[in-house]
Amino acid sequence: MPFGAANRITMESSVPLFSRKTKQVDGKRAGEGGLGDYQQPPAGLVEKAIALEPLRTLGEVRSTYQALKSYDVRDFGQGLEAVEAVLQHVLRNKLGFKNALRSGLWPRTVTLTVDCAIRHAASGRSFDDLAPDSVAAIDGELAEREPERVADIERYARALADGEILGDPVYVTGEVLNLAMGKSKASPRAMYMLDGARRVTAAARAHRTHLSVKLIVAEGQLPDFVEAERVDALRRDLEGLVWFENYQSLPLVGLHGERTLERFDLMDMDRLQDQVVLDFGCNVGGASLKAVQAGAARVVGIEGMTDTHALAGQIAELVGFPNLSYLNVNFNDADFDEQIDAAVPHKVDYAFFFSVYRTKELTQRERLFRYIIDKTTKGIFFEGHADAQIDTPAYHAWLFDCFGLKGRFLGNSEGALRPLYYLDLSARDETPSTPA
Repeated sequence: MPFGAANRITMESSVPLFSRKTKQVDGKRAGEGGLGDYQQPPAGLVEKAIALEPLRTLGEVRSTYQALKSYDVRDFGQGLEAVEAVLQHVLRNKLGFKNALRSGLWPRTVTLTVDCAIRHAASGRSFDDLAPDSVAAIDGELAEREPERVADIERYARALADGEILGDPVYVTGEVLNLAMGKSKASPRAMYMLDGARRVTAAARAHRTHLSVKLIVAEGQLPDFVEAERVDALRRDLEGLVWFENYQSLPLVGLHGERTLERFDLMDMDRLQDQVVLDFGCNVGGASLKAVQAGAARVVGIEGMTDTHALAGQIAELVGFPNLSYLNVNFNDADFDEQIDAAVPHKVDYAFFFSVYRTKELTQRERLFRYIIDKTTKGIFFEGHADAQIDTPAYHAWLFDCFGLKGRFLGNSEGALRPLYYLDLSARDETPSTPA
């Protein structure tokens, strides 16, 4: 956003903003692949005056909801609603898009912290070399057209000189803008400023050479910020799985499997925000990753196959979500419930139970389903299997009734197959029967 909507938040970040020296944490450096292709276009006054070049990623990757839920935008409010309002402003003023944003945008994104170099756009000189003594020395037009902002910038620059941390400016990629519009109008790897023009300018005024920004990227862009060798190694390991070697689609690591992502479009993913989720039979973690992206506070995936569990952990490490973990528990073990309770002692808000119940190798399906119901307080997303003769509405109505539940049909997650239901546990009948 050009020189507006300054920010008043205290961000949760261990990386000082505008630090002269930064630490690389499991990130990709510019020139090592896709990261070097991301550039800030001269879309506004500040962007025309101050060039920004991404260098490396810093710290953790987070869901956009968790990263920005407390973000306070001047004149717009707080959290993702405020960010959406600014996003609409950017789309209207920079790309001429006046329609409403597409729904379900944020669970298709992640937010990461990126260390960037800043330079004087016209001369290419660093600001410690240029040493501007006023905003006008950075750009005369900027100072002339935005005089009411200059006092804020000078105050921010003094705060930076005193060692204060002002919080990261927020940028968004062109691909996220395209997702929001439902059409391709922006360059996918362009970095558009959503908020923080005053702070960016203050960094230049304070003679800083680096600043860190919060960058919202589309889920399919995250591989650009990860070493290509690690992604290639992951693909090779997936090919070695005993089962389901190409089963799940994992856009966060650039993998496309047999399963689509349609079930997540059928689900109300916003209900997972700030909730604890267990994913029973998680395979390599596709649904667990989606729960994190939706804004869950904590997600634990549970997988019985040792090799699949190991790969789920490898993927989680590659992606970098701090609130995602996995358990290797065989649901046929006599003490599977004790194993889970040892790691997750309290009840959870929501559970996923996707295409597991009728798995032929599962010998304790009724006991497992009862455990999931008792472990969960709010609701269960339940997906049937791909047998059109068995996975009928009548079968699932009978099955849920046996457990004292009523299922709300959400749709089929794979064409005409794999029916998806939401089980509201607040409406549970406490006197269920037993499946025959």
